[in-house]
Amino acid sequence: MMLGNGIYLLIMLVICFRLARENTIRPATLWIVPALYVILVLQITTQTESVNLLHIFLYAVSVVIGLAIGIWRGQMDNVRWNSATRTITSQSPIGGIAILAGIVFLRLAIDQFGGNDHRMVLISNALLFISVGSVCGRRFLNYTRYKRLHVRHLKST
Repeated sequence: MMLGNGIYLLIMLVICFRLARENTIRPATLWIVPALYVILVLQITTQTESVNLLHIFLYAVSVVIGLAIGIWRGQMDNVRWNSATRTITSQSPIGGIAILAGIVFLRLAIDQFGGNDHRMVLISNALLFISVGSVCGRRFLNYTRYKRLHVRHLKST
């Protein structure tokens, strides 16, 4: 499990560093990171325990909570028309990054110090699904904001 945590932490660090700088929004590639993240989380989850109906319910609730957090994080993002490059860019403020990092580090701490207690593994995995929902919610909100800005700037040119 420690190797999975190391890979998870590395991916999350890359995501956090990328969030800190202004990035061009490319609608065609917005789904790639969430898809890879979902695959990683499903792989980690299925390796840790047998999943039953209660777990699936908890994970579904966690995804919904994550979506709400992601939309909140997305509302904090600075999405703007960059007239120099004629592109639409997005940049997360430190608060949005801190929320994601907090979820990640809480999950890793529970995983590290919770041992193999079934309840701790369940909570740890639920936090993974919260972060998946958060990434997906933020991407969705940025996509909708991209579409509005794109249409507005198409009309003005």
